[in-house]
Amino acid sequence: MRMAVLLFVSMFASCALFAQPVLNSEYFPKLGLIQTMTEIDPGSLPAISVGASQTWDFEDIVPLDGAPATTFEYIDPVITPYGESFGDANICNLITDTASYFAYFKVDENQWDYLGVGTDFGPIVFDDPMTMLKPMTFGASFKDTAISYLEFPDFGYYQFITQQVWYRGYGTLKLPQGDFYQVILVESNQKEIDSLAIPSEGYYSIDTIVTTSWAWYKAGITNPLGTYSLSSARSKQSVAGQEPTYWESSEEADAQFDLSVVSAIVEKAQPLGADMAVYPNPASGDAWLSVEALYNSSAVRLAIFDATGKAVRQESVSLTEGPNRIQLRKGNLQPGLYLVSLFLEGQQLSTRLIIE
Repeated sequence: MRMAVLLFVSMFASCALFAQPVLNSEYFPKLGLIQTMTEIDPGSLPAISVGASQTWDFEDIVPLDGAPATTFEYIDPVITPYGESFGDANICNLITDTASYFAYFKVDENQWDYLGVGTDFGPIVFDDPMTMLKPMTFGASFKDTAISYLEFPDFGYYQFITQQVWYRGYGTLKLPQGDFYQVILVESNQKEIDSLAIPSEGYYSIDTIVTTSWAWYKAGITNPLGTYSLSSARSKQSVAGQEPTYWESSEEADAQFDLSVVSAIVEKAQPLGADMAVYPNPASGDAWLSVEALYNSSAVRLAIFDATGKAVRQESVSLTEGPNRIQLRKGNLQPGLYLVSLFLEGQQLSTRLIIE
């Protein structure tokens, strides 16, 4: 159900004031930018209109009680656990809801390419990358395919995706926290075929998922302001010596909106620091984080992430202009690879830490 949303988490729009917005990749996402999408009751969303100069009035949409929020955080691929498997990537998105994974992208002046993901199973690379965003004008569309697979001696996973994307409308989007102007509506129709084989158990399954989604984008904001999708699925499972089983789902709706955005204007923040390093590295005990800060700051968030992207430690620290040294206590950190990050006002500085 979320696949169409996750495949489009990194599309965004650029526009000129009082002009028809154009989809392109002019605005490169800021490292350290974090966005949270909240699950919305799909029934609270009014009918979706298309065309020029629309007004989408979603001021009364209602969050779902207890539903997990999805967080998107942009980081440098080089400092991620799976960066070496995605050599062409120049941006990575750490996506977290009930679980975490890394999504890797190659972005240039012409388009976004979705290269694959890093999960607990390891890197899953699209043999044929998925095009996320091309320069598009109102009414234009494009088609694309993507292929990925993951193979082990006793396990195989294969995925094939086809999609058609349309630029359906533009206008004003009204959310509970305010109005957003020159917003673009993008529609996609996606067919995903997933197959899983476990030869040792004589097991094989194939799933076909069809999703139609609509997403609203605003210049200067790297993820959609909101998404709405309709998905249905069919499944076949086969075990050696048994009759195959079949399963089919009815169409299911899903909606997510960013209810924390208060302004469509992104200010360029002053750089936080010039350099950062951990020593000793690898470390068998406590380590130290060395930071060359460019100004004083008393509200910096320090976070340590494990190889799955889970934050295993967070705290608030202060920096003074010039060299700083912050102790990183080993505590209960197990041997492995970690990402140490500092966050302030949409900025991020990160480096790797290896615990022996």
